[in-house]
Amino acid sequence: MAERTTGIRFVILVTLLLLSTSITCGKNDQTRIQSQISPSPAPIPTKEIKFTIGNLTDLTGASSNAISVINQALDDLICYFNEQNLIPGVHLNVIAYDGMLDTGQDVIGYEWLLAKGADIIYTSVPTSPVTLNSRVNRDKVVLFTPSVPLRELLPPGYIFDLGNVPEHDAFTLLKWIAENDWDYQANGPARIGGAGWTDSYNVEFQDAMKRYARAHPEQFDFIGGFATEFGFLWQGK
Repeated sequence: MAERTTGIRFVILVTLLLLSTSITCGKNDQTRIQSQISPSPAPIPTKEIKFTIGNLTDLTGASSNAISVINQALDDLICYFNEQNLIPGVHLNVIAYDGMLDTGQDVIGYEWLLAKGADIIYTSVPTSPVTLNSRVNRDKVVLFTPSVPLRELLPPGYIFDLGNVPEHDAFTLLKWIAENDWDYQANGPARIGGAGWTDSYNVEFQDAMKRYARAHPEQFDFIGGFATEFGFLWQGK
Protein backbone atom coordinates (compact mmCIF):
# COMPACT_ATOMS: atom_id res chain seq x y z
CA MET A 1 0.00 0.00 0.00
CA ALA A 2 2.88 2.38 0.83
CA GLU A 3 4.50 1.73 -2.55
CA ARG A 4 1.21 2.34 -4.31
CA THR A 5 0.68 5.64 -2.47
CA THR A 6 4.23 6.74 -3.29
CA GLY A 7 3.65 5.94 -6.95
CA ILE A 8 0.43 7.94 -7.03
CA ARG A 9 2.16 10.90 -5.37
CA PHE A 10 4.87 10.76 -8.03
CA VAL A 11 2.22 10.87 -10.78
CA ILE A 12 0.63 13.89 -9.08
CA LEU A 13 3.97 15.72 -8.92
CA VAL A 14 4.71 15.10 -12.59
CA THR A 15 1.22 16.17 -13.65
CA LEU A 16 1.35 19.38 -11.62
CA LEU A 17 4.79 20.25 -12.94
CA LEU A 18 3.85 19.68 -16.57
CA LEU A 19 0.58 21.60 -16.46
CA SER A 20 1.80 24.50 -14.31
CA THR A 21 4.72 25.21 -16.66
CA SER A 22 2.59 24.77 -19.82
CA ILE A 23 4.94 22.24 -21.41
CA THR A 24 3.95 21.24 -24.95
CA CYS A 25 5.39 18.69 -27.36
CA GLY A 26 5.59 18.57 -31.13
CA LYS A 27 4.01 15.68 -32.96
CA ASN A 28 7.27 13.77 -33.36
CA ASP A 29 8.29 14.32 -29.75
CA GLN A 30 4.84 13.33 -28.58
CA THR A 31 4.96 10.08 -30.57
CA ARG A 32 8.43 9.29 -29.20
CA ILE A 33 7.36 9.97 -25.62
CA GLN A 34 4.18 7.90 -25.97
CA SER A 35 6.17 4.98 -27.34
CA GLN A 36 8.29 5.00 -24.19
CA ILE A 37 5.31 4.95 -21.84
CA SER A 38 3.91 1.63 -20.68
CA PRO A 39 0.56 0.88 -22.38
CA SER A 40 -0.91 -0.17 -19.05
CA PRO A 41 -2.62 2.87 -17.44
CA ALA A 42 -1.95 3.67 -13.81
CA PRO A 43 -4.65 2.20 -11.57
CA ILE A 44 -7.23 4.70 -10.31
CA PRO A 45 -7.49 4.40 -6.52
CA THR A 46 -10.85 3.23 -5.24
CA LYS A 47 -10.61 5.67 -2.33
CA GLU A 48 -9.98 9.38 -2.93
CA ILE A 49 -6.49 10.44 -1.95
CA LYS A 50 -5.87 13.85 -0.40
CA PHE A 51 -2.68 15.53 -1.65
CA THR A 52 -1.62 18.64 0.26
CA ILE A 53 0.58 21.48 -0.99
CA GLY A 54 2.23 23.50 1.76
CA ASN A 55 2.49 27.15 0.74
CA LEU A 56 5.30 28.89 2.64
CA THR A 57 4.34 32.46 1.83
CA ASP A 58 4.10 36.07 2.99
CA LEU A 59 0.61 37.13 4.07
CA THR A 60 1.41 40.16 6.22
CA GLY A 61 5.04 41.09 5.55
CA ALA A 62 6.70 43.58 3.22
CA SER A 63 6.06 41.52 0.06
CA SER A 64 2.53 40.43 0.96
CA ASN A 65 0.79 42.68 -1.59
CA ALA A 66 2.92 41.41 -4.44
CA ILE A 67 2.77 37.76 -3.38
CA SER A 68 -1.00 37.87 -2.80
CA VAL A 69 -1.47 37.61 -6.57
CA ILE A 70 0.70 34.47 -6.66
CA ASN A 71 -1.24 32.97 -3.75
CA GLN A 72 -4.50 33.62 -5.58
CA ALA A 73 -3.14 32.01 -8.74
CA LEU A 74 -2.11 28.91 -6.79
CA ASP A 75 -5.53 28.65 -5.15
CA ASP A 76 -7.27 29.09 -8.53
CA LEU A 77 -5.09 26.40 -10.11
CA ILE A 78 -5.89 23.92 -7.36
CA CYS A 79 -9.62 24.67 -7.63
CA TYR A 80 -9.46 24.10 -11.39
CA PHE A 81 -7.67 20.76 -10.94
CA ASN A 82 -10.30 19.58 -8.46
CA GLU A 83 -13.33 20.86 -10.39
CA GLN A 84 -12.15 19.36 -13.67
CA ASN A 85 -11.00 16.13 -11.99
CA LEU A 86 -7.67 16.34 -13.83
CA ILE A 87 -6.12 13.74 -11.52
CA PRO A 88 -8.83 11.10 -11.02
CA GLY A 89 -9.12 9.85 -7.48
CA VAL A 90 -7.06 12.68 -6.03
CA HIS A 91 -8.23 15.82 -4.22
CA LEU A 92 -5.69 18.64 -4.00
CA ASN A 93 -5.49 20.91 -0.99
CA VAL A 94 -3.42 23.98 -0.06
CA ILE A 95 -2.39 25.06 3.43
CA ALA A 96 -0.47 28.30 3.97
CA TYR A 97 2.02 29.52 6.54
CA ASP A 98 2.71 33.24 6.92
CA GLY A 99 6.49 33.62 7.07
CA MET A 100 6.14 37.43 6.94
CA LEU A 101 9.26 37.67 4.70
CA ASP A 102 11.33 36.76 7.75
CA THR A 103 14.11 34.23 7.13
CA GLY A 104 13.85 33.25 10.78
CA GLN A 105 10.40 31.84 9.99
CA ASP A 106 11.50 29.62 7.09
CA VAL A 107 12.41 26.53 9.11
CA ILE A 108 9.51 27.04 11.54
CA GLY A 109 7.06 27.37 8.66
CA TYR A 110 8.54 24.39 6.82
CA GLU A 111 8.21 22.13 9.85
CA TRP A 112 4.71 23.44 10.62
CA LEU A 113 3.53 22.68 7.08
CA LEU A 114 4.95 19.15 7.21
CA ALA A 115 3.32 18.58 10.59
CA LYS A 116 0.00 19.66 9.07
CA GLY A 117 0.34 17.02 6.37
CA ALA A 118 2.00 18.82 3.46
CA ASP A 119 3.25 16.38 0.82
CA ILE A 120 5.30 19.01 -1.03
CA ILE A 121 6.31 22.61 -0.34
CA TYR A 122 5.77 25.63 -2.57
CA THR A 123 7.23 29.05 -1.85
CA SER A 124 7.38 32.30 -3.79
CA VAL A 125 9.61 33.97 -1.16
CA PRO A 126 13.11 34.32 -2.69
CA THR A 127 15.04 33.60 0.52
CA SER A 128 13.16 30.47 1.55
CA PRO A 129 14.68 27.98 -0.95
CA VAL A 130 18.16 29.13 0.08
CA THR A 131 17.40 28.63 3.78
CA LEU A 132 15.71 25.27 3.26
CA ASN A 133 18.00 23.73 0.64
CA SER A 134 19.90 21.40 2.96
CA ARG A 135 16.74 20.45 4.88
CA VAL A 136 14.60 19.45 1.89
CA ASN A 137 17.51 17.43 0.48
CA ARG A 138 17.98 15.71 3.83
CA ASP A 139 14.26 15.06 4.30
CA LYS A 140 13.68 14.28 0.59
CA VAL A 141 10.81 16.77 0.44
CA VAL A 142 10.14 18.33 -2.95
CA LEU A 143 10.13 22.14 -2.96
CA PHE A 144 8.86 24.18 -5.92
CA THR A 145 9.70 27.87 -6.32
CA PRO A 146 9.39 30.46 -9.12
CA SER A 147 12.89 31.86 -8.51
CA VAL A 148 16.10 30.54 -6.99
CA PRO A 149 19.84 31.26 -7.41
CA LEU A 150 21.61 28.86 -9.74
CA ARG A 151 24.01 27.66 -7.03
CA GLU A 152 21.04 26.24 -5.07
CA LEU A 153 20.20 23.95 -8.00
CA LEU A 154 23.69 22.48 -8.33
CA PRO A 155 24.15 19.64 -7.77
CA PRO A 156 20.52 18.71 -8.50
CA GLY A 157 18.42 17.96 -5.45
CA TYR A 158 14.86 18.42 -4.23
CA ILE A 159 14.44 22.08 -5.22
CA PHE A 160 12.73 22.71 -8.57
CA ASP A 161 12.72 26.16 -10.19
CA LEU A 162 9.58 26.96 -12.21
CA GLY A 163 10.63 30.40 -13.39
CA ASN A 164 13.62 32.67 -12.97
CA VAL A 165 17.30 32.30 -12.20
CA PRO A 166 18.63 35.74 -11.14
CA GLU A 167 22.02 35.24 -12.80
CA HIS A 168 20.36 34.40 -16.12
CA ASP A 169 17.99 37.36 -15.78
CA ALA A 170 20.90 39.77 -15.26
CA PHE A 171 22.93 38.42 -18.19
CA THR A 172 19.90 38.54 -20.50
CA LEU A 173 18.93 42.07 -19.42
CA LEU A 174 22.40 43.56 -19.91
CA LYS A 175 22.86 41.81 -23.25
CA TRP A 176 19.53 43.24 -24.42
CA ILE A 177 20.47 46.76 -23.24
CA ALA A 178 23.80 46.59 -25.06
CA GLU A 179 22.15 45.44 -28.29
CA ASN A 180 18.96 47.52 -28.25
CA ASP A 181 19.21 50.52 -25.94
CA TRP A 182 22.62 51.93 -25.10
CA ASP A 183 24.87 52.71 -28.08
CA TYR A 184 28.13 51.89 -26.34
CA GLN A 185 30.08 52.04 -29.61
CA ALA A 186 29.21 55.72 -29.99
CA ASN A 187 28.76 56.72 -26.33
CA GLY A 188 31.22 54.48 -24.55
CA PRO A 189 30.35 52.07 -21.73
CA ALA A 190 27.14 52.76 -19.81
CA ARG A 191 27.51 53.34 -16.08
CA ILE A 192 25.23 50.92 -14.25
CA GLY A 193 24.48 50.03 -10.65
CA GLY A 194 21.93 48.16 -8.60
CA ALA A 195 19.79 48.62 -5.51
CA GLY A 196 17.30 46.33 -3.82
CA TRP A 197 16.39 44.27 -0.81
CA THR A 198 18.79 41.94 0.99
CA ASP A 199 17.19 38.85 -0.50
CA SER A 200 18.98 36.15 -2.46
CA TYR A 201 17.52 37.26 -5.79
CA ASN A 202 18.78 40.84 -5.58
CA VAL A 203 22.20 39.87 -4.23
CA GLU A 204 22.79 37.27 -6.96
CA PHE A 205 21.38 39.59 -9.64
CA GLN A 206 23.78 42.40 -8.72
CA ASP A 207 26.72 40.01 -8.53
CA ALA A 208 25.88 38.76 -12.02
CA MET A 209 25.68 42.36 -13.27
CA LYS A 210 29.16 43.00 -11.91
CA ARG A 211 30.55 39.86 -13.55
CA TYR A 212 28.95 40.72 -16.89
CA ALA A 213 30.37 44.25 -16.79
CA ARG A 214 33.85 42.90 -16.04
CA ALA A 215 33.57 40.54 -19.01
CA HIS A 216 32.34 43.36 -21.29
CA PRO A 217 34.12 46.56 -20.16
CA GLU A 218 33.50 48.16 -23.54
CA GLN A 219 29.74 47.99 -22.85
CA PHE A 220 29.29 48.64 -19.13
CA ASP A 221 30.98 50.22 -16.12
CA PHE A 222 29.53 48.79 -12.90
CA ILE A 223 29.73 51.58 -10.32
CA GLY A 224 28.25 49.77 -7.34
CA GLY A 225 25.51 47.66 -5.83
CA PHE A 226 23.45 48.37 -2.71
CA ALA A 227 21.10 46.29 -0.58
CA THR A 228 18.72 47.36 2.16
CA GLU A 229 16.67 45.50 4.75
CA PHE A 230 12.97 44.93 4.09
CA GLY A 231 11.64 48.29 5.19
CA PHE A 232 8.62 49.10 3.08
CA LEU A 233 5.48 47.47 1.75
CA TRP A 234 4.99 46.89 -1.99
CA GLN A 235 1.81 48.81 -2.66
CA GLY A 236 0.26 50.56 -5.63
CA LYS A 237 -1.72 53.77 -5.47
